[in-house]
Amino acid sequence: MIVTTHTKTRRTAASDQYLVRILDPAGIGTRTLRATRIIDLVASLDPKLVCEALGMNPAGILPYAADQVQDTRLANL
Repeated sequence: MIVTTHTKTRRTAASDQYLVRILDPAGIGTRTLRATRIIDLVASLDPKLVCEALGMNPAGILPYAADQVQDTRLANL
């Protein structure tokens, strides 16, 4: 959730242009932030729960889970 001086007094989201203006100097886009958050959720939770919570198709979460390997599976190698 992003709160600005305008959104704290009303029930509206921060505008897309606000986010672009804030993130552009850092060289990061909203898509990168969203992907990073999804990867973190998939790595720390069950991917099926993440799909349900975010309303995503299980096939849509697969690219985020493709590079994740559980440490317990590596322990016996």
